[in-house]
Amino acid sequence: MVSGLTWLTIALILTSFVALPAEAEEFPILDGKIDQGEWDKAEVHTFQMKNGVKTIDMTLSIIYSSTTIYFLAIIPHNDPDETINLDPKNKHDYFGIEFDNNGDNAIHGTVASPDDIIMVNYFKKEAEDFYTHSFKVFRDVDNGGSDETVGTVGTMDGTLIFEFSKPLDSEDQKGYDISLKPGQKYQVMLAFWDDQPPHSANVFINNPVGGKIFVDFVVSGTANSDTPLSWGLAVTMIAISGLIGSKGIPEGWKNVLSTKSKKEQ
Repeated sequence: MVSGLTWLTIALILTSFVALPAEAEEFPILDGKIDQGEWDKAEVHTFQMKNGVKTIDMTLSIIYSSTTIYFLAIIPHNDPDETINLDPKNKHDYFGIEFDNNGDNAIHGTVASPDDIIMVNYFKKEAEDFYTHSFKVFRDVDNGGSDETVGTVGTMDGTLIFEFSKPLDSEDQKGYDISLKPGQKYQVMLAFWDDQPPHSANVFINNPVGGKIFVDFVVSGTANSDTPLSWGLAVTMIAISGLIGSKGIPEGWKNVLSTKSKKEQ
């Protein structure tokens, strides 16, 4: 009779070579277009943005994988006379999301503790990794850091569409990138520069929420893993089958498996 340990060894070897049937999660393609269904599983948040005089509304959608945060920012634009312009000039549109690295609720951070920020540049049609302090922004790469963001901007049905992503747990200390883990709370501020350079004070930022300019989010989305759940489940079930195969199902497990089977019927 084959021992339980032998069955476990065989199971682990088999799962190294056999791709068990499982459909991996699909994540957004960051092309400045909203394809049908690609953001259906996102958290969706609505914000009012002000620059002191004018107000615009926008939505921010977020999807988490085990390694990456995906963002979709949608800002309406209906006619050339409105606040938001699409002109790719020297002074052109930028969208930014600032991560409060130390929870001090200080816009643009401080020299001692800069904030992490992603800028999406309409003229270049790309997302870039920055850090910020003293009301100025600096490229990570100029400080010996790395640019780990991916993204672009597009237009659709009278809106500006900013799609971009950043690593969940970045190790870029020279770029002052925030590092996050599942279940961790983090704070962000949203900014939109309408035909302005990204250090201009003429910027739309989100209204305070709960008296704070930085908005609280929590890293979630446990169902959105880069590794299909059924793979790990299959490995576990094969291993369990091997361990109990030579001795039968323990009495304590019979009721559990029986209850589970009835629920699935």
